[in-house]
Amino acid sequence: MNKMSKLQTKCEAVINAPVNSIRAIITDIDQLTRLNRGAVKATGRMDKQGETRTLID
Repeated sequence: MNKMSKLQTKCEAVINAPVNSIRAIITDIDQLTRLNRGAVKATGRMDKQGETRTLID
């Protein structure tokens, strides 16, 4: 049996940087372990809605 759960979070921050610079960082899955200290490994794509991402924490 395959059980999957949906996890959503919301966080807000004001960052004084160009939008393209921020988008480049938050859509780079290789940066996820630096941004989320609970993440050990992440695979998949973060740059398109509906893509599959796997996070190991």
